[in-house]
Amino acid sequence: MNRPALYHRANVVQRYGVVGVLKKYSNILEWRLDGQDSLIDIGSGSGDVLKDCVYPLMPRNCAILVDSDIS
Repeated sequence: MNRPALYHRANVVQRYGVVGVLKKYSNILEWRLDGQDSLIDIGSGSGDVLKDCVYPLMPRNCAILVDSDIS
C-alpha cells in the first residue's frame, strides 16, 4: 500500500459493505464450540475493517486469524 493513511480515510465504501453484510448474516454464523475456527482475510488493505468490524464478532478462543495484503 503506497499511501496507507489515505486508504484508511477513504475506505468508507468497504466499511459500509462489510457492516451491511454482517448485520444481515452475522446471526447465522456458527462458530465452533471447541475454538478451532480459522479465518483468513485476503486483500485486507490496512486491516482496519477486519479489526473494527469482523474481529469483535469472533469468539475469543478462535484458533487462527490471518490478515493479508500484497502491499
